[in-house]
Amino acid sequence: GLKWQLSVFPRGHKKDGFANIFLWLLHLPRQVRSVDVGMTLGCVETSTSFVSNHKYEKTEDFGFVDERLPIAKIKACKSLTFQVGIEVSAIYDVNGDDVTDEYANNKNMAVPTFEFPWRIIDVAQLSKFRTAALGKRFQS
Repeated sequence: GLKWQLSVFPRGHKKDGFANIFLWLLHLPRQVRSVDVGMTLGCVETSTSFVSNHKYEKTEDFGFVDERLPIAKIKACKSLTFQVGIEVSAIYDVNGDDVTDEYANNKNMAVPTFEFPWRIIDVAQLSKFRTAALGKRFQS
């Protein structure tokens, strides 16, 4: 099946001062070339979110890299919960053909919808998160 990972750069990926959140597609089944997804990424405590659509091919990441989530907001939190929502809207086989209906009509291969939180409450982990250098990545 599909395997996902959430990555957070607390001080930013390339630009200092703003956290960046990425959803990585780690694995696609052999017979699948790409998937179209609708996603929501956010931080519960700061009421920050990002909603977008993206076509993932093989191992790829996508997320928000703008000035939406200042590091100052993260530093003020006593815990952090990153929420992810993923809805696969289309599945394409290795030939590029849309096979979404085949998945939707097969009980063993349902079109996936995922939601998962990543909650950071450990004091030591939060401290590392708050003091991370530019480009430092934390993964769920």
